[in-house]
Amino acid sequence: MCILADIDGGRCGGVLNWGHFIPRNKSKYLKYDLATFAQCGAHNMMHDSKKTGGGDPIFSLWFCKTFGLDALDAISTEQRLHLGASGKRSVPELRALFSDYTKLYDNRYTAPIGNIKEMVLSGYYGDVLKMCYTKRVTVG
Repeated sequence: MCILADIDGGRCGGVLNWGHFIPRNKSKYLKYDLATFAQCGAHNMMHDSKKTGGGDPIFSLWFCKTFGLDALDAISTEQRLHLGASGKRSVPELRALFSDYTKLYDNRYTAPIGNIKEMVLSGYYGDVLKMCYTKRVTVG
């Protein structure tokens, strides 16, 4: 089900896609990050300025409501830190990601589906959100 159906189901349409919060063409470094969410084809294209004019804040609103403003700041900071020459992950970093993702895949049958807090803490939404959420739980 599209994550935005509860907020904006009237615009839902098309098959489910993986929607990257930071579009792949906006950050080669975060391209393989797990900050991806199930979106219908209509909502997934809202950030594509060539097709829809872009600028629709619905995904950002959902992201902030779900993960908090510090998560938005953290993932935006991560994007800015890896612009230009440092914009791609190194081979060792990609190998480490592959190893982590393999473990997540192997544990998919026991994943706490439907419980965002547990999914984040288990690593299913990537390191940036996990670090942010862990920090929020420890501090708050």
